[in-house]
Parts: sequence; structure tokens; C-alpha cells
Amino acid sequence: MPNPLESCHLTNVSNVRLLDTENGQVFKEFVQAAAYSLIQSPLNGAGQLADKVLETNVLPRLQVISPPVKAEFMSTNWVAQELGSGLATVTQFAAIAHLTHDPLKARLAASERFLSVQTLRTTGAQMALGATYGTFFTPVSDTTDNFAREKTKAALAGALGFGSMALIECGLKGIASSKTVPLLMGC
Repeated sequence: MPNPLESCHLTNVSNVRLLDTENGQVFKEFVQAAAYSLIQSPLNGAGQLADKVLETNVLPRLQVISPPVKAEFMSTNWVAQELGSGLATVTQFAAIAHLTHDPLKARLAASERFLSVQTLRTTGAQMALGATYGTFFTPVSDTTDNFAREKTKAALAGALGFGSMALIECGLKGIASSKTVPLLMGC
């Protein structure tokens, strides 16, 4: 049996780059930004809150991953950093949604409307979860005078982000169920 990949080959390999000659490896930038966003950023958020509320100095001891070096806007490394950070955010959202999701309670029947009581309940629960995540695991830039205001903004951003994602998910599932396409589970 012939290998179907034998006929696939690159005609101009010199244009395929894994390295950005100006700033180093693009893949390294992607991984650094993803790791920082996935691991260090929540640690910073929790450490800031602990330091402020408990009057400790735990944040310096939580530094395990250094932030990516700020890349030039729209450069290859900047794109890699944005994609890595975005992937980390989506991963966090998916993990939290999976850990807190009860498919039996959250499933929409095909006859239910998009803004059903169940959808609103699911969205409200996700908003509460987002606010909790924003409060405890999102670091803020101002840790002195405006700490409470900055944490409130982080909580609101988390609530709006998680709530929006829940509404979008429920809307897509409602569309899928009305056409009898088993596209997504839950909601």
C-alpha cells in the first residue's frame, strides 16, 4: 500500500521558519507566554490577594516562571506570545468549566428557548465562577492604593468573560439541538 504522504512535500522549504531571526525562537515565545499565563499569572493573583488581606509577603516566593519579554507589536514573537496566552486562557476556562459542569442539570432540551431558566441559571453560575477566578487568581497592576478597586474590576471582567462564554455555548447548543445535530454536550 503506498504512503499517501509521499506525494506531499514542500516546494520551498526556505520560507518555512520556526525561528524568528530577530528575537529568538517563536515556539519558545509561545510556550513562555502560555506557561506564564496558565501557571504564574494565577499564582500572582492569589499571592497578591494573600499579601494584601493577610499582610504577608508570599508573592516573591511564588515566582516560578518569568514573564515573556515584551515583543514588538505585531512581530512574529508578539503573535506567538498572544497565541500562547490565549491558549492558556482558553485552557483555564475549559478546565474550570469541565470541573464545575453537571451535564444532567445543564442540558437544554430541543424545545427550550435560548434564554430559558436553565440557561440563565447556568450563565449565573459561570458568572459567579468567573468573579471568583478574577478575584483570587487574576493579578492586578496596582497593589497599593487602588487594590480593592482593581480586584473588583478583575472580578467583573471574570464574571463577564465566563458569563459570555456560557451564553455563547448555550446558544450554540440550542442551535445544534434544534437541527438535531449532536454538536456539543451539556448546557
